[in-house]
Amino acid sequence: MKKVSVIGLFCTGIDVSDGQAVKTRIITREIEKVFGAQCVNRIDTYGWKKHPVRLLMRSVVAVRRSRHVIFMTDEGGIKVFPWLLCAANIFATCSLHYVVVGGWLIHFLKKHAFIRACLRKFAGIYVETAVMKHALEEQGFENIILMPNCKPLT
Repeated sequence: MKKVSVIGLFCTGIDVSDGQAVKTRIITREIEKVFGAQCVNRIDTYGWKKHPVRLLMRSVVAVRRSRHVIFMTDEGGIKVFPWLLCAANIFATCSLHYVVVGGWLIHFLKKHAFIRACLRKFAGIYVETAVMKHALEEQGFENIILMPNCKPLT
């Protein structure tokens, strides 16, 4: 059993400066420092359109075989992953976490009640700004954690 599974845009083997990929890589590296790389399962969403069923199956298996599942996706992924992960975690075998990339989530959740209900079941939603944290708390969320952007410095 893995301690942590991270679902996000790693762009394995590709050098990109996309903010989502950079944040995914930085956070995963820090998690690997704490738990050890052998305890962290990486699930790359890059190129998911070529193999969507494989990505969904790997995500469901990650929920069943990990203590913590962290997902970091954009607006496309938010439409699928919250309900998929909640359904796979029906017996609450792991803690679900969502690391938000960008500031668009507030407006998105106002229009999507089902996704809002799924995200309320998560152990934590990690946002980048205090404004975003406050706005989500006004929508009734109690699981919001402030985690500002970061980058490794020498």
